[in-house]
Amino acid sequence: GSKIYLNPEGNIAFPTKGLAPSPYLSIQLPKSKATKKSVDLSYRLDSINTSIRYKAIFDEKAKKITIAPFLHIFNNSGYDFNNYQIEVVSGKPYFVNNGKPKYYSGNERFKNFASVADSTEILAKRLDEFYKFPLKGKYNIKKGKLTAIPLFKSQTIDAKKIIRYEAPRLYTKVQTISKAERMNTIIQFNNKTQSPLPAGTISVFSNGSLIGEHSIKAMSLNESQEIKYGKAFDLIAQKTCLGTENIPKDRAIITEFSIKVSSFKKRIYLKNVEVIETLPGPDWTVVKSSHPYQHISASKIKVLINIAPGTSQTIHYTLHRKNIK
Repeated sequence: GSKIYLNPEGNIAFPTKGLAPSPYLSIQLPKSKATKKSVDLSYRLDSINTSIRYKAIFDEKAKKITIAPFLHIFNNSGYDFNNYQIEVVSGKPYFVNNGKPKYYSGNERFKNFASVADSTEILAKRLDEFYKFPLKGKYNIKKGKLTAIPLFKSQTIDAKKIIRYEAPRLYTKVQTISKAERMNTIIQFNNKTQSPLPAGTISVFSNGSLIGEHSIKAMSLNESQEIKYGKAFDLIAQKTCLGTENIPKDRAIITEFSIKVSSFKKRIYLKNVEVIETLPGPDWTVVKSSHPYQHISASKIKVLINIAPGTSQTIHYTLHRKNIK
């Protein structure tokens, strides 16, 4: 209409000349006569939610995983966006919000938005210290709709399954045994695709069924990643403190632990099951172990064990702490 109405205690009418009944953008061009110009606009839209979702199909026997990334968009702005281009920027660019820099959720930032499209070829390009994925063509995205866009064609790479127990810390003065825990199931792979991978959520399928989901960080080419997709139902581990001895003359403490891993599987023989122990501090060392181990960091050791169906393996080890005050 030609007027805007407010209702504090009664109606107040304003002429619309010089006022806008809804938000809009006006661009004035310094031209004395009518002409046509092409204009590129870049602006933020906080009312459009975006995320990266991966569909992954894991073949444990072949030691392969097929990965397909999708851009998910939910348009909550109340407006349709037609004939738009899209590019995904992967990394950690800063954007200012209320005067303060902030990271955006998922470490991605999307310039424009699109509707469902066919799989595209890989187009990842360097953008300063980030990567961008410009998608070919122009797309439509409708208000109130969730759409999914493939970033590039699915790719199959090498991967392996790992069963792992990460032993908790026991405070020996008040706690001598941990609760029994089911062990983590993990898929480990290196990014041998033809493109960097943006951060997102990955859904893992095996034999036609969804077996778990996990968040993954942004990956450069050849970078390693682990997908912790669940807990093994019939593999249980438990850590026990068997005793602590003080040695005053040496200003030292010796503590003995055990970790028991039990398999309730009926047929499957498990090889190279990982047991990770975090040492209490830098002044603790392993002085005795029933199984070979390796240091994977200054404060962590890893033991690999094999477990026959329906059996258990127990690891015994002794830690020594010196120069206590």
